[in-house]
Amino acid sequence: RYSINRSRSQKAVLMKKLGWLMGCLLGIHASAQFSQQTVQVGNMGLNVTNAGTIGLPNVRNNPQGPPSMEYPINSGIEHLFEGGLWIGAQVNGNIAVSTASLDDASGYATGKGGFEFSPKIGSNVTTRSSLTNSNYFSTAAISHQDYLLHFTDAYTVVPGTQTPIQDHTLPLNADVRLETYAWNFAYADFFVLANYTIKNNSGFRWDSVYLGFWSDLVV
Repeated sequence: RYSINRSRSQKAVLMKKLGWLMGCLLGIHASAQFSQQTVQVGNMGLNVTNAGTIGLPNVRNNPQGPPSMEYPINSGIEHLFEGGLWIGAQVNGNIAVSTASLDDASGYATGKGGFEFSPKIGSNVTTRSSLTNSNYFSTAAISHQDYLLHFTDAYTVVPGTQTPIQDHTLPLNADVRLETYAWNFAYADFFVLANYTIKNNSGFRWDSVYLGFWSDLVV
């Protein structure tokens, strides 16, 4: 009985490993679609992406396009070039820092150094609204316009390509879910709430964790 159970146990472990390997091989060819959305239900227009950045650097070249962080809405007054989440920690004896954005004259580009978060493979950007007349009405909505975006620093190569993410050799394996909430109430239309949920998927303990948010503010 012991040998039979042991054999079954070994088989289960082997199948689990094979499944993990197949997942990795499939992941090589999987891609994650970059997407950006614009919060503009209230009096502030804010661009958010599933690569972990906020703002729209190209707004200076295309001021008639979507806003970066415009307030009041439709005023043409922009307050942000670009920004993004920073996470740092000691992991397995090493100091690891992953950044979603940094000081760069041209802003985000796929695989560029400092832009170390990528859209999560298999995830989609979700839109919800608590407004019953909205096409995105959902009883799960928190605000008049919710965006749900999912990204990670786990990839050192841009998903679906052979392009390495420059200088990104020690990922934290952070899984990040961002939810943005905005309202059109007169008393709550001048801000957007950003709710981040961060999960450690590294298999190692994060010690001395630091969280920050870098932003290149312009007025």
